[in-house]
Amino acid sequence: MTLSSPLTVPAPRRGGSPALTAREIAGLGGALVVYIADRDLDDDDRSGPSSLEAELDGPELARAKLVRAAGWWQLGQHRIDEWIETPALGPRLLLAVTGPVRERRVWASIEIDREGWDRAERHDQGLYVVPTVPVCCVTVADERIVPVHPIRVTLSSVDAAGLGDRRLAPGEIGALGEDGERWFGPARSQQFVVVPPLS
Repeated sequence: MTLSSPLTVPAPRRGGSPALTAREIAGLGGALVVYIADRDLDDDDRSGPSSLEAELDGPELARAKLVRAAGWWQLGQHRIDEWIETPALGPRLLLAVTGPVRERRVWASIEIDREGWDRAERHDQGLYVVPTVPVCCVTVADERIVPVHPIRVTLSSVDAAGLGDRRLAPGEIGALGEDGERWFGPARSQQFVVVPPLS
């Protein structure tokens, strides 16, 4: 199922756009919010957002954003089982965010195939590729992530609900640290936050 048409129309980019809150995300059907560090990952040849944006544009940038955002995430079998059993409990959007804590922004916003968790690609240690619309194929060869680029991916494909470049409201998304800030942790299991859909 795809997002209804009002959500797929990209919002105009305005400097005065309000910060994206957890409540707004929940109202859009919830999200798996993943943190993308702005650095290149040498161990699996994945580039950070700044490198990708400097080197690519158009459909190539859209494909790179999709592949970088979709995997691999240590989501845990219990959570996946729940989303398979009741898809409506699962997040509707995959939000890839980047930037320092108080200036974090949405780098890519991609619709999740809520019915696709039973087919999601799984790797060792509970690492998953998020099932997305459009489909993103990622595989592992010799312990390295190898993207199999989907076809017909456009920049609007990675701007679901027009959330691209929206700044996150500080202090709302992430694990609460001892300093009172919201953080994404260093471990793979801490690099994402689930914002559940509104009940």
